[in-house]
Formats: sequence, structure tokens, C-alpha cells
Amino acid sequence: MSKKNKKKLKKMLRAQMMATQPQFQAPQSPQITYPSSQPTTTATAASENTQTAKSQSLQSDSELEENKKKTRKEIRKILITMLALLIIVVAVYLVNIKTDIILKIGKFLLARLNLNI
Repeated sequence: MSKKNKKKLKKMLRAQMMATQPQFQAPQSPQITYPSSQPTTTATAASENTQTAKSQSLQSDSELEENKKKTRKEIRKILITMLALLIIVVAVYLVNIKTDIILKIGKFLLARLNLNI
């Protein structure tokens, strides 16, 4: 399949996925109902809404901070691993330039593992 056809196929698949997925709907604000015996004002309803919003935002803020810490740790591990691999590749390259030991090791492994290349 050519690249052009692959792009068309990916576009069609993406369009199908978007058509089949349900559309996101924003959650509606909760409706607060009070018994008729208690008079309510918009100020008390608004204060209750802000209190629930604050508690939700505090939870989400703490979750965000926790996720940020985990993400930073994971990124640090990935970077250290990449640096170690880069150092190993450079070391093997430099050893290969100065000596032919890498070539000898390759030939030894081919002979011992019975690989036909």
C-alpha cells in the first residue's frame, strides 16, 4: 500500500472513529431543591455551589500535584536510561575504532550460536 493510500485509510478510519464515539457533554450544574417551608436566597445557593466547587478543585489540585510528581520521576528515569544507552553506544563505537575486538566478539558469537549470515 502506498503512502498516499495509507494516509487516506488513516483519515477514513479516524473519521469513522470520531463518528462512532459519543460527543462530550459538559456536566450540568446540580439543581438544589429545598422544602417549601424554608425560605432560600440565591446567596445561600451560590455559597453552597462555591463550597462544593472549592472542595472539588482542592481534590483535583492535589491529584494534579501528585500526577506531576509521578510524571517528573518517570521522565527523570527515562532520561537517565537514554543517557546510559548513549554512553554505551559511544563507548562501543570508540572501542571499535581503536581495536577490532568488537568484530572478533561478533565472529565468536556467530560461530557459537550457529547463525548463518
